[in-house]
Amino acid sequence: MSVGLELRGVEVALDGASVIRALDFAVPAGGVGVLVGPSGAGKSTALRAAAGLVRPKAGEIRLGGRSVSGPGGEEDPARRRVGFLFQGYALWPHLTVERHLRFVLDGARLPRGEQRRRIDEVLEPLGLAPLRDRLPESLS
Repeated sequence: MSVGLELRGVEVALDGASVIRALDFAVPAGGVGVLVGPSGAGKSTALRAAAGLVRPKAGEIRLGGRSVSGPGGEEDPARRRVGFLFQGYALWPHLTVERHLRFVLDGARLPRGEQRRRIDEVLEPLGLAPLRDRLPESLS
């Protein structure tokens, strides 16, 4: 199994406070990963670190088998080609669940049929396919 995203022993501090301590997390290439936890647990911070928006103080982040953050240095965020959506306040109120996911795929310039297939691959296992046409205000 090839790994698409891997965080090994990642530690992040924000404003001097430790937010993430020794996080190990891996998502297989082409797979779907979910971070679950209470508010303030570091879920968004972990995603920001993977995208290169936050620099870890320790550990390594690998994308597609290559190190993008760690002892060897930091790869520029734009070169990582990582996209994610924050919950709540960063969602566009006029876009449906499906359109939010499509927004990320539009940047990859994939054909609509491939976009639809990938969106289905994300929504189906999470049981969210019936909510694909819902707006953020109608979701919890």
